[in-house]
Amino acid sequence: ATPIRNGVNGVTIEAGNVEELVTAILRLKDDETLRKRFEKSVRKYAEENMDWKYVASKYKEVFKEAVAK
Repeated sequence: ATPIRNGVNGVTIEAGNVEELVTAILRLKDDETLRKRFEKSVRKYAEENMDWKYVASKYKEVFKEAVAK
């Protein structure tokens, strides 16, 4: 599952839909408030879910499960 949530921390478009892509790019180009909102949301997600200690703890859980089987 992608961490991108349409309108919350990014824009999702239909794969291969060039018109949607252009519209999304222009919207982000023209809407500084939206860009800043996405920036804060994505940063928060990254800090909570991509921090090295967090990732390492997830690997540790997976390894513990694998060894226990």
